[in-house]
Amino acid sequence: MQFSKSATTLVIVVLAALWLVANTSVLHAASLGALREPAIQLSGILAVTFACLGAVLALRSRLPERSFGGLDKLYRAHRAFGITALTFAIMHWAVIQAPGWFGAHGGHGRAPRHGGPATSSALERWLQSQHGLAGTLGNWGFYALAVLAAVALITRIPYRLFYLSHRLMAVIVLMLAYHALVEFSFTQWVSPLGVILAILLVAGVAAALVSLSDRIGVRRTGRGRVTNFTYYPDLKVLQAEVEVTNGWPGHKPGQFAFVHGGRWEGQHPFTIASAWHPDDRKVVFVAKELGDFTSTLKDRARIGAPVEIEGPYGAFTFEDDCPTQIWIAGGVGITPFIAMMRQRQREHANGHDVHLFYTSENKHEEGLGKLSDLAKDAGIHWHFLHTPIDGFLTGERVRADVPNWARASIWFCGPGAFGKAIRDDFAAHGMQPDNFHQELFAWR
Repeated sequence: MQFSKSATTLVIVVLAALWLVANTSVLHAASLGALREPAIQLSGILAVTFACLGAVLALRSRLPERSFGGLDKLYRAHRAFGITALTFAIMHWAVIQAPGWFGAHGGHGRAPRHGGPATSSALERWLQSQHGLAGTLGNWGFYALAVLAAVALITRIPYRLFYLSHRLMAVIVLMLAYHALVEFSFTQWVSPLGVILAILLVAGVAAALVSLSDRIGVRRTGRGRVTNFTYYPDLKVLQAEVEVTNGWPGHKPGQFAFVHGGRWEGQHPFTIASAWHPDDRKVVFVAKELGDFTSTLKDRARIGAPVEIEGPYGAFTFEDDCPTQIWIAGGVGITPFIAMMRQRQREHANGHDVHLFYTSENKHEEGLGKLSDLAKDAGIHWHFLHTPIDGFLTGERVRADVPNWARASIWFCGPGAFGKAIRDDFAAHGMQPDNFHQELFAWR
């Protein structure tokens, strides 16, 4: 989250500085009313910039994913950019609409456009002829952005509706890009600000077209079939084994993939619970019933069913130089650790000294026995807390069981509030932020 805030702030500062260089006259404005048109322009530039950046991040491309430290962090930035785009769009609309805020030019509509130099090119004349249409598209684009942003942020709305409505964001990006193309000052397109804005508009439009053509992730999609599945009713968990026949490059333990739920359902992220070996080409997923899609998986699952999986994604791959690793899992957050234990078991390589703390409200003896045996075979210290009896795991408990904790890294997967409590506790005891790793699965 901190990285998302820093990236957002950096973009705002850079664009505002470039805009100020291109509009130095604003520093000598004689009245508040004289600031109205510059305020409209700057807020509009920032709104369309973050809309385009959000569209680009939605492509799930490899380079941005690596830059953000994993797709989960990238999606946090995507969400932050979307909220920022809406914020500046509201400011843009308010400055145009709010009466009396900017003196004589307040009221509905923008200040009248005065003559100025005669138009010297056909392109400029054409752009001027489009002001009416661009204004209409910008206005309706703003209202649509507000509605779809609300759908995206209200988590009670079913994922299916969120997915379908979010696809329309690409149309809004196209509308806002056209609005910006027409309304931006023609003479400033050759300035550094104009060049950067042009690049952002091209990138945003291209990303929107990829999204509308349903091509996101197509080069990272593998196809296979379900070869086995087991449902644990006490835990409300489904484990499914998929044999990938083509298109899957392999994965590292701790990574995840999107499972395609159909044209109208979209893609759902699931952590992979298996180590990869090209000889058997098996990928195992563990899904807990947490929503409208996952609650129906047990009814849909059948041997031989075709499956499309997209990925792999994520940087939760247990790679560091610390001699000791502390793994903490809450509930279904045990999944990435299962994958890593299976790899250690297969390779017969201990590597780090590992302590695995698993907390759960449920106590399924058969499942816990399998996990305990797997941990033993993988050379891992096993700690289980049944929270109704043992209480919640705390940093103090971890430090009591791991004497070498000061030289350890922590790998956490579980509820967000639980992770924050552990992170804050260890930070207060001197652990460096870079030694705490957490998968952020709150996509909305």
